[in-house]
Amino acid sequence: MKHLRFGAAGLITLLVLTLFTASPTMAAGLTGVSAQSTTVYGGNSVAGKVTLDAAAPAGGFAVSLASDTTSVATVPASVTVAAGAKTAAFKIKTVGVAANATVKVTATAGAVSKVLTLTVKPARLSSLLVPASVVGGNKVTGKVMVEGLAPTGGIEVTLSSSNTSVATVPALVTIAAGKSYATFNVSSTPVVSSTQATITATARGLSKTDVLTVKPAGLSKVALSRTTVTGGS
Repeated sequence: MKHLRFGAAGLITLLVLTLFTASPTMAAGLTGVSAQSTTVYGGNSVAGKVTLDAAAPAGGFAVSLASDTTSVATVPASVTVAAGAKTAAFKIKTVGVAANATVKVTATAGAVSKVLTLTVKPARLSSLLVPASVVGGNKVTGKVMVEGLAPTGGIEVTLSSSNTSVATVPALVTIAAGKSYATFNVSSTPVVSSTQATITATARGLSKTDVLTVKPAGLSKVALSRTTVTGGS
């Protein structure tokens, strides 16, 4: 039997080759799909993200996407993780809903699939705005807004005034389907001194208020019956 012998130089060379010989690059794989928030008001969008366990190879890493309820939430057909990156973002778009809806978004790469569960909530009343003041006898425009978009059939908002002797509003205004706001008229009556009225909007158990000050009309001009006067007259 022959024995291999290495001199000092040969041994060093062998060690260097062992240490620096490139090991096979680990292939990237899909490890998860997530969202900036797992709850969203219908009509709003939320950012989604796919994550790999290693950097994507040259040419990128494609991940297929699918929603199980496209009538509520949609995603692009796929997203590509750029070469050298481990994550890629995509947008989840939703529509207005009348009740809570659960949507599952599935990300697939090869034989691996990951699922994200998203809850889409009905739009909620977010604000009521009326001008700070109005001269009695004039009309102003108010505005109600929701977070998200109104679903099919719209959202009914009830309105009221705390002082109907100086300011009145319609009993109801509807935010149309696919919209996030509606406007209405506030009618006022002449007053002799500044008087406040609190306007209240209510929808789906939430109420918002704003205060309108009705002001008396000011003296706008002085009219003379004659432009000249004779002394002593």
